[in-house]
Amino acid sequence: LPSKYKRLQPALSALAQHYRHNEKIAYYAALCDMSEVGFRRLFREYTGASPVEYRNALRLQEARARLHSGEYNVSETAEAVGFTNLSFFIRLYKKKYGYTPKKE
Repeated sequence: LPSKYKRLQPALSALAQHYRHNEKIAYYAALCDMSEVGFRRLFREYTGASPVEYRNALRLQEARARLHSGEYNVSETAEAVGFTNLSFFIRLYKKKYGYTPKKE
């Protein structure tokens, strides 16, 4: 990480390891010893996404891998990666990949 963004490392690590959890943004800001506003600004500057968008992207990546394996159906996959609302998961998946998860 460039030195300007080193403060984000605890949050980036936590998101990568625990993307299934629905922690509040304040939790990640506290990990970085930052205010929530400052954290959101620096996070978006570094990643190009909000913390929630970033977490959802991690979830969608894992969901796609699970669906490709053929071991999980769509609802099992959505739940396993941390989405509690199936229709929201399907909508995000289609927006990111251009087709519904059922097509995997």
